[in-house]
Amino acid sequence: MALSVVGTNLAFLQDQTSTPDCSTHCDICSSLTRDINGGPFLDDVSSPPTCFLCECGPVKLLFVLDSSESVGLQNFTLEKEFIIRIINKITKFSKDKVEGARITSGCSSVHQKSNVQNMRWIAGGTYTGEALDFARQAFGSSQLDRKVAIVLTDGRSDTHRDAKPLSSLCSVPKIKVVGIGIGDIFRRASYATMLEEITCLDTASPGLYLKITDHVQLLEDSFFNNVTGYICQGRLCTANFQEATDIVFMLDGSSSVGQANFYRAREFVENMAARLLSQDRGGLLRLSVMQYSDGQQQRVEVPFTARVEDVLTGLAATLYMDGATDLPAALAFLTSTLQREGRSAVSRKVVVFTDGRSVASARAAIPGAAATALAENTQLLAITVGEGFDEVGVCQLVTGQANGFDYRVVDSRVHRVALYSDLARRVVMQSLARKLSKAF
Repeated sequence: MALSVVGTNLAFLQDQTSTPDCSTHCDICSSLTRDINGGPFLDDVSSPPTCFLCECGPVKLLFVLDSSESVGLQNFTLEKEFIIRIINKITKFSKDKVEGARITSGCSSVHQKSNVQNMRWIAGGTYTGEALDFARQAFGSSQLDRKVAIVLTDGRSDTHRDAKPLSSLCSVPKIKVVGIGIGDIFRRASYATMLEEITCLDTASPGLYLKITDHVQLLEDSFFNNVTGYICQGRLCTANFQEATDIVFMLDGSSSVGQANFYRAREFVENMAARLLSQDRGGLLRLSVMQYSDGQQQRVEVPFTARVEDVLTGLAATLYMDGATDLPAALAFLTSTLQREGRSAVSRKVVVFTDGRSVASARAAIPGAAATALAENTQLLAITVGEGFDEVGVCQLVTGQANGFDYRVVDSRVHRVALYSDLARRVVMQSLARKLSKAF
């Protein structure tokens, strides 16, 4: 991550990134997995023993502080503390990788924070437009795809002597501007409009503005988490597997799915494979893909591999079967394949796309076939799409029982998606990756 800090004295700083320690930072990570309204993107990610790390970078940050006389020394000190807290939090969750670091000054985060603390309160007039135009010139040359500018203002500006527009940052490519209006003055419509102009709300790349009544609120957890959540909204949350695992995705090639939806599911598996295998730094994972339809149609589309390229090549050649549905036959095929190709004494996790239905002659065999698969050190997880699924069939699949289901167990083993188009959403992939990295 590269970081620029701009005060009225226009001090520029850069920061190197670091990787968090899994054992101590999962609780902080969970606060980054929320949208700007505080709603959860993911389930709780802090429960041991699995650590689910959120990586924020690369992103370039720019802060524009108000150091004018109207702010006051005490409030300016709070602004600096706000920046230091942002540095502390964001750098903990950025990759310690070449692509995550953009270092131009050689400053460490310790030096950065020291420089921020030493920034002096100028106590001069307020030239908001001039400051934003200067920031535009300094920030506009960055080639990073993600740039976020955070502008703190008390709403006062000498518009008679400052002719520069408040929208200066809006001309910077690939930027999001967060405007923080501090004080009761922003209850007036004219000052709310000022924030809208600063944050580019009338452009194709609108930012966000937040209003608080005083500077103390900058350090409140709920407000602070909203800001860091917005900065890291494109973050990558990685699931850390603690043991060797063979993962199988079973695509439903039945006619009830439809060709377009089948290819959406296939693309989802491509994305999941890239996510899981590329992040498997410990070499613990292998992945395979199968497709099933009627009693005579089951096929290994991608044999077990640890290479993303193998999965993508195999799936590119995978064609839709378009037949009836025989889930017990698919499970029998799965079990026999795992007995031949699976690693011994290794956890096996199977993700089955299903609506829980099978041809009438096969329905009664679902729990028995599932129980046989589960007995082979295999965990079954079902992905259902929409509301039109057979609940009993899905419960039988994930538990291996004919009835008497423990619905807490069922809920942990069923991944529900409203629409096939939702499979393209990052949050759906993150949530499934988390489930796969844990026992379910």
